[in-house]
Amino acid sequence: AAQELEFAKGRNATKAVLITTENAYFNKVSENVKSLAAGYGVTLVDDVRIANPDEKDFSTVIAKLKAQKPDIIFLNMLYPQALAFIKKTKEQGVTALIAYTSGQTINETTIPILRGTYMVDLKMSEAMSAKFKAEYGRADEVAPSTQTAYDAMSLIGVAIKAGAKTSDEIAASMKAVIASCSSRGHSVHGTKRGGSLQVIAPQTANG
Repeated sequence: AAQELEFAKGRNATKAVLITTENAYFNKVSENVKSLAAGYGVTLVDDVRIANPDEKDFSTVIAKLKAQKPDIIFLNMLYPQALAFIKKTKEQGVTALIAYTSGQTINETTIPILRGTYMVDLKMSEAMSAKFKAEYGRADEVAPSTQTAYDAMSLIGVAIKAGAKTSDEIAASMKAVIASCSSRGHSVHGTKRGGSLQVIAPQTANG
């Protein structure tokens, strides 16, 4: 919960909607978000609970989101359902950021749907890992100093792409990302080790 809230804080997203598919795990995550939100300057304007884990009709929820215009959606639901929800929000013109507790593996099919989504505990598929190795001549598990330098350059690239122009703006953007996830666990390409990642614009394993 803290990672998602730190991400919201770093993006100045103060108005949020919490959406949860009800089960013991996701209910706990959502309760943590609710208890910590105020400390990150985030106001929850709605707490939506979905009883059916197979629900695919989100028309009522999306209609409310369009009226509420939140800055960010905290999404806690099972992966297939989450993919359907994220896809439909984009199709319906919902522009809020989405922070999603995942623990799942992305591949080239799901990246177009997830682009722009901040995900916790993300993993790269074996196929994407293979493309990464083919492109760079190595797997993504490399020496710490090399990985740190690679991640640092990735973060700088993300900051510039997000609109940072001065050194102070770049530093502030990097700090916001690093506060959300460790440098060893973050990469704009993804990682088999897991970690937190905003899927910003990668088309393939080499972004």
